[in-house]
Order: sequence, then structure tokens, then C-alpha cells
Amino acid sequence: MIADAELEERFLKAQNVLHYVSRPVAFLGMWPVNITTGSRIRMVLYFIYHIYRMGMEFIDLVMVFGNLEQVIENLMITGTQVAIMMRLTFPRFTSSMRRVIDGLSDMHQRDNFTDTREMEIFIEYSEICEKCYRIVVWSATFACASWYLLPVQTYLIVKIRNGTFTYASPWRMPPFEAMEKPEVVILLHLIEIPVAYLTACYSLTYCIYFTLINHIRGQLVIMSHKIRNLNVDPVTNMRKIFNPIVEKHIKILHISKSLDDCSHIYLLFELLNTILTLALLSYNIMMNINLSETALIINFFVYMYFMTVLVFANCYMSQCLEKEAMNLFYAFYEHDWSNLPLPYQKAFIICMLRAQTPLHITAGKFYEFSLSGFTSIMKSSMAFVSMLRATI
Repeated sequence: MIADAELEERFLKAQNVLHYVSRPVAFLGMWPVNITTGSRIRMVLYFIYHIYRMGMEFIDLVMVFGNLEQVIENLMITGTQVAIMMRLTFPRFTSSMRRVIDGLSDMHQRDNFTDTREMEIFIEYSEICEKCYRIVVWSATFACASWYLLPVQTYLIVKIRNGTFTYASPWRMPPFEAMEKPEVVILLHLIEIPVAYLTACYSLTYCIYFTLINHIRGQLVIMSHKIRNLNVDPVTNMRKIFNPIVEKHIKILHISKSLDDCSHIYLLFELLNTILTLALLSYNIMMNINLSETALIINFFVYMYFMTVLVFANCYMSQCLEKEAMNLFYAFYEHDWSNLPLPYQKAFIICMLRAQTPLHITAGKFYEFSLSGFTSIMKSSMAFVSMLRATI
């Protein structure tokens, strides 16, 4: 058993995990709580910059339209930037996200934990979120820094070969003649620094979402623990026993629904964008890429890998949420309720019926993410590739 002082210290740290993982997004003024004048100013600056940057990418898309390879390279960047905008904007301006944060904050108050084991469960799930954040923040920083430095690598290679260097933005923009001037190149590349930060924030929004899902899972595990250790005295008033259980379960269901209300639109866009982009990349690699272009092929494969990982993350989180929801049902079912008086049996059956309703992450309120659904996403991409090969 953990010492009380150590447990309290870890508990206080666990209460602040969501604040900890949301700091990069809060820096942009895009976090829906603790809104200040400074955060509003940063939010306006973010929108001005990101809209300008996305405008450049859409102009470039129009200019390269007709060249499949260039269109795919543009969609790799533009699709991601649109997804970043949606992932940052929807939580900031939807009341459902504030309800999720406030609801979880209320459930994490010290007086809502009745024993040490419940605190330990909450701490365990919170520490998983913190570890995940540390891994992702370093990985995202390295990946975005490497991508940002691609023009520097190109410049060094060109100089070694005594060629002419023309600046190409790693995040796409229309080319113009002044790009050959060193001072213009340096200025343009410095202007690109915020895009690297925004792209890193895209990965970190998955950590925020994972933290919210994990907090909901933790509350379901705590409920299962309560039910498995529930001592039912037939003499005790039934309402006194079941009211706290039912109220907490309803609150968890409302929080889960609010989270889905906030996220289902941008998850639908990401799902469609992933299927389309993976299909176009696969088709281009098979049909149009010269095998001598090793660097480009590796670049495409790395991008496909990360797109697949992000989709898998959504499917995995949804599967874990569904599993804990069903574990709550099993906790009710495995209790010795059949030997209790009839009113208690009816109460357990009603709770079991409600607990049978699975919790999911959805895209557009109709597609439910799951591990089995992940294979369907991959099959859809490959079916699109087959259609392209047959029609083009």
C-alpha cells in the first residue's frame, strides 16, 4: 500500500494532468477554460497566421492541379493543416468541451473518492496520460523540426553539387522569382516557424483527447470497483445504496456524449482525409514514382505510416472506452444480486440494462471507431486504389 503522504502528492499531481497536457494548446489561446484577455489576443493572432498559411496552401493546390504527384504532396500538407484548424477550433468554441472538462474536474475532487484503492485507480490512469504525453511531445518535436529543416538539407546538397538552390517551403506555398534571393529565403523560412509549432500541436491534441478518454475510463473502473465491493444490506433503504451509483453513471454517460458531440465532425473529416490521402499516395507510389527517387518514396511511406498510426489511435481509444463500459456491466452481473430481495434484483437488472449500452468515439455520429473498424478503413483505402487503377 502506498504511504498516505506519497499518495496525496501523486493524487494532487494526477488532478493537474489535463492542465499539464493542454499547455501547448492553451499557449495559442485555444483552450476553452481559464480564458483571459491575453489568451484572446493570442487566439486572434493564431487565426490570422493560420488562415494566411492555409490560403497559401490552397493557392498552391490550384496552381499544381493536374499534376498528380504535386497534388498529392499538397494534400498531404493542406489536409493536415485543415485538420489542425478543426481540432483546435471545435474544442475552443463548443460548449460541450467545457462541460466535459468541468464534469471531469468535479468528479476528481478529493471527497468523491471513498477509499485508497479508488485514488490509486485514478492516479494510475492519470500517470499513463502523462507518460504518453512525454513520449508524443518529444516525438512530435523531433519530427516537426526535421521537416522544418528539409530546405536546409536541400540547400547543403545543392551546394555540394554546385547547383542552383530555389527555396521550397516544407509546408507548401506558391513559388515566385524572389525565392532565389538569400534574404527572402531566410525571411520566408523564419515565417514558417509557427507552422512547425502548430503541426506539433496536432499530435498533442491526440494526447489531450487520450487524457479525456482515460479519465472517463478511470471513472468507469472506479465504479466497477465500487459495485464489486458493494455490501447490500436488505434492511438499508435501497435508494441510499443505488442513488449515488446511478447518478455517477449518468454523469459519466453525459460526459462521454458531450465529448463525442465536440469531436465527431473533425473526426469525420480526418477519417475521410485519411482514406483519400492513403489511397492517392498508394496509387502514386505504384504507378508514377520512379524507383530512383528513393528519398521521395521514403517520405511518402513515412507520411502513410503516421497517418495510419493516428487513425489507429482513435480506434484504440474507442475500443478501450467500450471495453471499460462493458466491464461495468460485468461488475453488476457478477454481483450476488440473485439472492437479494426482489426490489434489489430489479434495481440490479435496470443498472445492467443501462450498462449494456456501449460507449464509442464516433465520426459524424454514424461511424464507430474500433479495432475491427480500423481494418475496414484500410480496406476502404485499398478499394479506392483499385478503383483508381481501373478508371485512370
